[in-house]
Amino acid sequence: MRLCLILTCLAFIHLLGCNSRGESRSQLFNDVFLDDSTTFRGSMLGEKIQTVLEHEKNWVPSHQDKLGLTYQIELENEGSAMIIDYYSDNLKTDKESNRLTSIVAKVLLPDEVEAAKLYNEVQSYFNNRYGLSSGKYGAFEWESSNSFTSSIEVRLKLNEDKKGISLNFIDTESRLKPEPLMETS
Repeated sequence: MRLCLILTCLAFIHLLGCNSRGESRSQLFNDVFLDDSTTFRGSMLGEKIQTVLEHEKNWVPSHQDKLGLTYQIELENEGSAMIIDYYSDNLKTDKESNRLTSIVAKVLLPDEVEAAKLYNEVQSYFNNRYGLSSGKYGAFEWESSNSFTSSIEVRLKLNEDKKGISLNFIDTESRLKPEPLMETS
């Protein structure tokens, strides 16, 4: 009797531990993020944009130039696709530093229910990762940083048709800074 009670308590404690260690993610979430330990899909804002090609090695960019990369990805969820733009800071700097300064992902889903499920899952993930958000349902924002960038803005937006989600990761430190005024003599 005593052994049975002890085993039951141990099983209960084990179940509690399993549930509190982490949430399980949907397959769609995993297909969109690939790796939830980085900014997005294995890449970190502030690192060399060349690393995006390594992280997205299973896909060929639909567009590539000195300003960035674009990918069009069919997701496993039938009728779902994603367009991702990875932007470099080359437009904002005098030299081509090729640093990843912004990521814009548009997830296109077949219906509003799938979009709402993914939106809620991403919102929960961002709340756990970045803390308190500002905004309201349909348009949330977070502020964060990483080892490469001291100021990041993260945005989650539900598209007007309610069938898509936009994710924006922006290095706010690399925004264009006004040129100092030149003194004339």
